Amino acid sequence: MQEQRSVIPAEERPVFVKLEEYREVINNIEILKQKVKETEYFIEKIEELRGQEQSELQNCHANINKLKEKLIAIDKKLFEV
Repeated sequence: MQEQRSVIPAEERPVFVKLEEYREVINNIEILKQKVKETEYFIEKIEELRGQEQSELQNCHANINKLKEKLIAIDKKLFEV
């Protein structure tokens, strides 16, 4: 008599992994999760700093424009005489 063997598709076959390797993978995943959180934190801080930087640059431009206007006004007064 010939035995009938059922063929199980590869994606449905059980996967055997050593417990120590499984723990190592889980540990590595946890480390990656922590690194992702740290990266998100640093990105938020960089965005905050860029916002502050942009605000400071706008203030500098405004102050330079005020200074230019005052210099033009002084220049006009000096040459009116």
